[in-house]
Amino acid sequence: MVYDELVRCQSDGRSKDFCKLYILLGLSEFLFPNRMGNVYTGLFHIVDNLGDLSSFKWGAVMYTYLVKSLCRASRCIDNEQCSIVRVAGCIYMLQVKI
Repeated sequence: MVYDELVRCQSDGRSKDFCKLYILLGLSEFLFPNRMGNVYTGLFHIVDNLGDLSSFKWGAVMYTYLVKSLCRASRCIDNEQCSIVRVAGCIYMLQVKI
């Protein structure tokens, strides 16, 4: 679990590993959450080089992830195959006013 590793890194004094895990936790819990609580392997490669974080197109990736999830939910509702609809992704983006 990412939480357990965070606690371990904090107590060991490994600040760079702690920062990477903290960013990974934020990405997997806030920007790209899913029902299963899994961390996508692609996120590990992203946090390996902290200097490249600012060059990544976070808005486009979050938007794509959320739209795909909304499309799956829509198909489920249209086909009347589910009674509960779960949406994965950063649903806070739906509240943003431009």
